[in-house]
Amino acid sequence: MKVSTKKGIVEKDDTLYGLLLPYKANNLYFRVLESLEEEKIVVQLSSNPSFWNKSDENEYIDYKILRRLDIDYIKLSVKFILPIHVIKIYGPSIGIKISVEDYEIIDELDKKFIGRYIIEFPIKYKHKVLLGVKKILKLSPQKKYEMLEKYMILKKEI
Repeated sequence: MKVSTKKGIVEKDDTLYGLLLPYKANNLYFRVLESLEEEKIVVQLSSNPSFWNKSDENEYIDYKILRRLDIDYIKLSVKFILPIHVIKIYGPSIGIKISVEDYEIIDELDKKFIGRYIIEFPIKYKHKVLLGVKKILKLSPQKKYEMLEKYMILKKEI
């Protein structure tokens, strides 16, 4: 499809990649920590990995960072979506099916230069948590675009 602009006629890309192109700067990064002493597993979401160490640096010092091999997935980031998109679409537990009493949320996304969303789970839910994280990491481009569309609709309704 050709679209005319001030610069002349420009080819408009109607493919899925072309539709996702405006969101290319958006990224979602995961960090999963576990502590056998405190019997907790922690999932951190951020749009920038440098936000992980901005505040409360000593809070998770005793936690072991789970690597890609521990999680059994190639990457720990998702292109084209932000943490707020996942939270609004999948809910505060990011789609992990665990009762509300069993997890604790620390939402620092709105704080300037912190930008983290942290969910703390009991260690007994480690398998469910890792499956939930992998489910988001494995999102197809089609699912990402559907998530963005749903988020835009929810944003307009509010």
